[in-house]
Amino acid sequence: MRMRVGEDAGGMRPYPGERPMSDWITVEQAAAHAQCGKRSIYLAVQQGKLRAARLGGRRELRFLVEWIDAWLLASSTPEIVNPAAPEGDRSNRVDSFRH
Repeated sequence: MRMRVGEDAGGMRPYPGERPMSDWITVEQAAAHAQCGKRSIYLAVQQGKLRAARLGGRRELRFLVEWIDAWLLASSTPEIVNPAAPEGDRSNRVDSFRH
């Protein structure tokens, strides 16, 4: 991969049409992507709910963004609420677990 002039290794950006050097992200980046804490990421991995690649040390983990997205979708319970329905009327509510 070619680096643009004036960019260090931390700020590498591929030229248009080139793939990034690595699709792997760190625990910190995974937590930022999922908008949660690092502890939630470690716990999900420990419980077998989130896929991770382990590198070298005990806590060196790497993730693909697709794995984070799959974990978020699997662990969420989306609920669609009719915004036009009166607040006390729950008959228009659709819970995902009913489908």
